Amino acid sequence: MKNININKQTGFTLTEMVIVVVIITLLVVGLSSAYGRYKENAKTTVAQKMILEHMSAAIASYESRKGTLTGISKIELVDNGVKTITPWGDSWSMTGPASGLITITFPLTSSPFADTTGPDMSSFITGAATSTVTSITYASGSKSLTIVIQS
Repeated sequence: MKNININKQTGFTLTEMVIVVVIITLLVVGLSSAYGRYKENAKTTVAQKMILEHMSAAIASYESRKGTLTGISKIELVDNGVKTITPWGDSWSMTGPASGLITITFPLTSSPFADTTGPDMSSFITGAATSTVTSITYASGSKSLTIVIQS
């Protein structure tokens, strides 16, 4: 006759369960940060397109209609299809033209990765911009991108 051990336990130990929970937590944290960076990259692409294509086209359209950039305002750009807010939900501003320069301030304050996004956008726009863009700078203190356009 066989001895049957009635007290034999089956299942997982507490240590095994803790290890599984830790592994799942690490996977979730890793995926969520990668997803956050993916969303940030998408917003950066939209912002670059907004600056390089939409704003540039609206400024060129205004200049071709009026023959000058004198009198151009944010309202004129918005009337030509430029959105009033950045992809991060901040409102951009525009001054000028003063001394033939238009200054657009594009805030990145709501971006969780502003200190990497700002310099990346600055570099990309500098490389892709037309000769009318005089300077592009990112100020880490105010977390804003400043674009100066020669009229």
